[in-house]
Amino acid sequence: MKKFLNLFVVIAFIISITNFAFAEQTYRLENVVIFSRHNVRSPTVGGSKILTQVTNHKWINWSGNAGELSTRGGLLETALGEYFRKYLEKENFLPENYVPAEKEFRFYANSRNRTISTAKFFASGLLPVADVKIEHKYSVGNQSDEIFSTKMNDVDENLREKILNQAAAQENVKNLQEFGEKFKPEVRLIEKIIDFKNSPYAKEKNITNLPTDNLNLTLEKDKSVGSSGGVEVAFSVADGLLMQFYEQPFTYQKSFGKKISDKEFSQMMKLHRSLFTAVYGNSESAPIICQPILKFLSEEISANRKFTFICGHDSNILSMLTTLDLENFSFPNTFEKVPIGAKIVIEKRIGDDGKEYAKIYLLYQKFEQIKNLEVLSLENPPQTFDLKFKNLQTNEDGLYLYSDFVNHLSSKIK
Repeated sequence: MKKFLNLFVVIAFIISITNFAFAEQTYRLENVVIFSRHNVRSPTVGGSKILTQVTNHKWINWSGNAGELSTRGGLLETALGEYFRKYLEKENFLPENYVPAEKEFRFYANSRNRTISTAKFFASGLLPVADVKIEHKYSVGNQSDEIFSTKMNDVDENLREKILNQAAAQENVKNLQEFGEKFKPEVRLIEKIIDFKNSPYAKEKNITNLPTDNLNLTLEKDKSVGSSGGVEVAFSVADGLLMQFYEQPFTYQKSFGKKISDKEFSQMMKLHRSLFTAVYGNSESAPIICQPILKFLSEEISANRKFTFICGHDSNILSMLTTLDLENFSFPNTFEKVPIGAKIVIEKRIGDDGKEYAKIYLLYQKFEQIKNLEVLSLENPPQTFDLKFKNLQTNEDGLYLYSDFVNHLSSKIK
């Protein structure tokens, strides 16, 4: 029996290797387009101001100024670039020590420190001996490239009502007030962690708890969508604690002298995911705010360049995937709705039948890989999650006809 089992294992291994080789032979990698979220950053300007007001405790000393990519973020992003280099070399897409010809590779980023830096660190891992130029529209500062904008270009009372109703419906409540009340336990947990009642913010406003019944969405013409109210303040704190964990992974279980269990951290991030979805994953507003980035992505895909890397924000990724009718947003091994450093990867492949196919997936570092700053490799790859879109069929190998995906993308552009 033992000899039979050993033989069975050997045969199974041979079959798996044969299938793997066949799959490689069947779909040749032709070009790659990546849309990336920036990696670990310090709290943004507005968030940083709030964080110093809502607690008397001291946050970590960030390695960069407000909203900038952190040192650890650079290390994590370099690891992702190095992984892609190994992967693309294995796919015979790149030779070792490759230096692209002019316009063969393109790196484009929003005009922010965290996005430009992310693109630079990724490029250093992917093309370590090449002199890579990172394109960005403005000088680095507080001005954002319109391509990455989340502004409402038009909004009336009818649309505003639809957006607000959809935000409430995602949590099975009647309105935003009930939305906020639903997350009162999460807000109170966050208050306990930061000792909110003794903070300058609480004393200035003469309160002991953040209100949960005043949640509102910013829906004004030519302004970025956003949220306000006590729940938004709690969201900013949750975001700060998350980024603090990413920067110093072993601090999150004991923040400000209080031990936070994994269960409590997960509960806190439930609020983070839900409010973020209400703002940027709203099926009524997402198709409006993501139009500039969808158009830019479509143009870059049509350029048929060998490799493109675009770096923006989680708001861009969530609004795009919502508009493209992604079936499942339950990404494993992450606390966030859109994982830090996540990348939408669009691979164009040519089959032996001469047809063009698209392999589309989300790639990001797993919770443990971030925590332990693990070296990524073909043996220890990052998390991948195949993106399945409603009303778009894949073949038996999980690939779309390339023309089907391009047409699907085009149909969402107004």
